[in-house]
Amino acid sequence: MQLFAQLGFETGGRLRPFTATVNAGLEDDILDPVAPYVVKNPDLSWQLADLLTSGQLSAETIEWLVVPLRELGQATASRVRTTVAARDIHAPGGLVRTPWPSKQRQHLAETNYALFETAALFELPLIVLHYPRFATDHAYAYRRLRPLLADRTEAAFTAALEAVVNPALVNDAPIQTPRFVTTRVAAARLRRAAKVGLARAGRRR
Repeated sequence: MQLFAQLGFETGGRLRPFTATVNAGLEDDILDPVAPYVVKNPDLSWQLADLLTSGQLSAETIEWLVVPLRELGQATASRVRTTVAARDIHAPGGLVRTPWPSKQRQHLAETNYALFETAALFELPLIVLHYPRFATDHAYAYRRLRPLLADRTEAAFTAALEAVVNPALVNDAPIQTPRFVTTRVAAARLRRAAKVGLARAGRRR
């Protein structure tokens, strides 16, 4: 999103502003009448099919669907690690579609497959960017994004990418997360939440 903004595209972040602690955010609601030209929202990975099928969103309004894609095991480990570090199953950049770290890989795989099936069914122009390569290989990133860059030159693109990419934040090292630890962390948090809920219910009786 920072790259698109640097290139002069209209970007936003009203729904979820940028969060420096996890380098995430800049999200918007695609149904918002004042949504920007470039809309980022990970929830669209599983919501897009329903929005298109119901007619809430027209396929003709989507010029490009851009999907950054990380190796599945590393994407899973990254989200688990973020959740464990924050001790919060709702942490930005953490677990999605499940409170259980042991099930995150399965949910990511199913979500990505469904998104690509949606793109095929509704004939959405699709660009898939490999992470971390797109952040470190300028020529690769330019080739992949070239169809939506209009008359922007490769030199201008490279300058924009260099202006926004912080090499220290591009993590290409293998992430190892002990499975038994993450599973227990999630289970413990859920048990505590359940006890709080029961205690509150008891007080209302």
